[in-house]
Amino acid sequence: MPTALPAKLRVTAAVLGCARRKDLCARFRAANPSTEFDLERSHKWMQGRAAPRSARVYDDWALVLGSSRSGAWIAACTTDAFIEEVVRLFGADAATLRDLAAGQRPPVRHGAAGPGAEMAFACYSPAWSPYFRGQLLRGSLYLEMRRGGERRLVYRERIGDSQIEFRGIAEVGGRTMCALLHAVGDGLPLCFSLYQPGMPASALAGIMAGSTYLAQEARPTTCRFVAVRVPQPAALEASNRYFVPRPGAVADDLMTLGLPGATATEVDAAILALLREGAAVDQVELSDQTRIAEAVDLGWISPDP
Repeated sequence: MPTALPAKLRVTAAVLGCARRKDLCARFRAANPSTEFDLERSHKWMQGRAAPRSARVYDDWALVLGSSRSGAWIAACTTDAFIEEVVRLFGADAATLRDLAAGQRPPVRHGAAGPGAEMAFACYSPAWSPYFRGQLLRGSLYLEMRRGGERRLVYRERIGDSQIEFRGIAEVGGRTMCALLHAVGDGLPLCFSLYQPGMPASALAGIMAGSTYLAQEARPTTCRFVAVRVPQPAALEASNRYFVPRPGAVADDLMTLGLPGATATEVDAAILALLREGAAVDQVELSDQTRIAEAVDLGWISPDP
């Protein structure tokens, strides 16, 4: 007989950002298209009026969480043990999860990442423009958790005297999120692929892809990025810029945005190492495509009889 099924399901829905049972069912279908975790059954399970008859549901549950634990463990473990595993996987707040497991409305905590909350991040990435080669671009990234599980991304960066803003909706798949954003005005696309953050969503890391904006030619480009959540987002927009990635530069920037000095200093080296030039940026030049295309073109224009 499974232990504390409704409590574990409430905790699972919370860390996955699923505001509705429909969203939670979609997560199970993404892990296993033939899952038995459907809307009708899950309603009874979350109320404690029934339990899954098939062990496969618990195996699917482990996949949804990204846990190395077996489905049998998820079914039999205590609520406290389950919460410990979720905290390990998602970096979630244990006290909040215990409130949810007990069926209590969690107390409001400063900076909570619940539905409707907008989280602000200082976003660091290697410069794509050839005019700023070797520098970092500091932009601002906003993640809004909307009711219904929708995740809205807004990214802004400053180039010269102009600010570009991109907007889009993130799609969740497994433990990652992918989003296609478009620039306000000209519709220039920008793609983000990143790890889905657990509570309190203090940092994001992933890949962004698009084309160079400040350059003589628009080169297809991809790079790594790191975004750190900041306590004082009001100062973000004015300080978006390019800067030389000397040791301590990221820490100085984060401290001006309200992050404690010890935390900023500790994360500085890790961010600079991840974004080091050469390993973090990849661009395809037009000359590369031209050289290959010219070698192939004649085969399409005048194929051998």
